[in-house]
Amino acid sequence: MFPDVSDGKISIVDVRCVDSMKKQFIIEMQVVHHEGFNQRALMYAAKAYGQQLKKGMFYNDAQPIYLLSIVNSCSFSTLQS
Repeated sequence: MFPDVSDGKISIVDVRCVDSMKKQFIIEMQVVHHEGFNQRALMYAAKAYGQQLKKGMFYNDAQPIYLLSIVNSCSFSTLQS
């Protein structure tokens, strides 16, 4: 995803693909545990979703965003071993 510096936050994902139906697929990998990873991944998906619509487009024109996160740690604190 290209950086959007107008809002002060840069979004750079590992892999972003768009298929022929304009559906976006984002792959994000995290090797080292990062406390804010879940929120960051959600922000990536939300930003990609929101950037689809241009002036004059309808909300139902927005296509799904698929985010695959590959992590080297447990991302959910409620899971028990």
